[in-house]
Amino acid sequence: MQGELEMSIFHNTQYFVPGLMMTVLVAVMTPGPLSAQPCYSQRSGDFADPKTWNTERDGSGTICEPNYAVIQPGHVVYVETGASVFSLTVEDALECTAGVLEMRPSAVLQVSVAIDVEYDLAVPGIFKFVGAGTPGEVRAVSNAVTISGPFIVTGGAGAKFDSDSIFHTIHLLAGGSITSDSGPVEISPILQNNGVIDATSGSISITRSFVNNATVRATGGDVTISGEVENNGTILTDGNNNLTISGSAIVGSGGILNAKLGDIHIEGTMVNNGVIEASGGNVVFYDNVTNLGSITADIGKINFSGSVFTKGSITADGGNVSFSDGNVTNFGTITATGRGDVIFDTGATLSSESSGLFEVIYADSKMVFNHGGDGTITKGADFSLEAGLMHFMKNLKTNGGYRQTGGTIKVEAEKVFTATGSYPMPP
Repeated sequence: MQGELEMSIFHNTQYFVPGLMMTVLVAVMTPGPLSAQPCYSQRSGDFADPKTWNTERDGSGTICEPNYAVIQPGHVVYVETGASVFSLTVEDALECTAGVLEMRPSAVLQVSVAIDVEYDLAVPGIFKFVGAGTPGEVRAVSNAVTISGPFIVTGGAGAKFDSDSIFHTIHLLAGGSITSDSGPVEISPILQNNGVIDATSGSISITRSFVNNATVRATGGDVTISGEVENNGTILTDGNNNLTISGSAIVGSGGILNAKLGDIHIEGTMVNNGVIEASGGNVVFYDNVTNLGSITADIGKINFSGSVFTKGSITADGGNVSFSDGNVTNFGTITATGRGDVIFDTGATLSSESSGLFEVIYADSKMVFNHGGDGTITKGADFSLEAGLMHFMKNLKTNGGYRQTGGTIKVEAEKVFTATGSYPMPP
């Protein structure tokens, strides 16, 4: 029948947690009429208490099953053990305190349609995990979970987002946030972020693919992303903590990846079209990197352990850049400046296809060629020394040019040839 929804029959299902037997309400869908009647909170209290809910905002209706639950402003409703809903809205208001959904330790909220924590101008509704013990959990059975207000984890127990499908997605909207103040947060569904994700003290783990269009910060806790990452916003370590991406990653043209204080570890392949910076911390690449944007070590350190293909810029500007392994193909610019150093170590080879520029342009900077292989660059990369030191520890031959307007050349290799001459090279 048009306009009718399926009837939900609730079954008690037991979940075993070490030291605790927990009963959770599970929704099983069977055919039958069920109107999408909102059920409004009337006071602060237990989600499971029938007196908490009414079919009318002002309480003039009847007690209702909160299948389509609405927590009104000023009410703090807590889930002690478990609850199951088709949809949940936590409201806010301009003239009073926002509504709050509070998850107690070990509590499980199962969402079969959608969850929406509203955000409207001033005071957003709040989704809050509290207490210590086993993490509370939000389990998605629908295609998407939407959060547009603050989601806060203050208890040491932490929180979990789970899903029964690899296709389910959490949408964190503009104005929304996920903050871990103490306990760990584990997010299993696909995550699309247009708000703020902040590990202030506790850790945040994202186990499937992740699209970031806004801000991710590791300010006091670690952030771990296991799936594929597309970053069109800002991802940064703002404290002495680590941010690890174990899957492949793409930084879009407007994206920023910045290790301000802690370390960023990229264990999968990286394609950079934006900005990657080590502005105080370290960035470590363990796999192959394709750089079409800019990668800069500004005070911090950047290390490449895999092959590097660059058409953009790689710069040691006060920090250090090291190529410790893999093949380096430079079609762009690799620069040492601002007291920064660029090191090509014995595990790295210079690609014969390179046709870009290797340059040193600051007095206290240096570029050291201690590379592996024969050092032959047939395409003709150029070398420029304006100041500082260019140190050739291994043989190098290029069909490109060499220009020296200052600085010092140091050659320990047997042969260093360019199209404009061999060592000693004229200034």
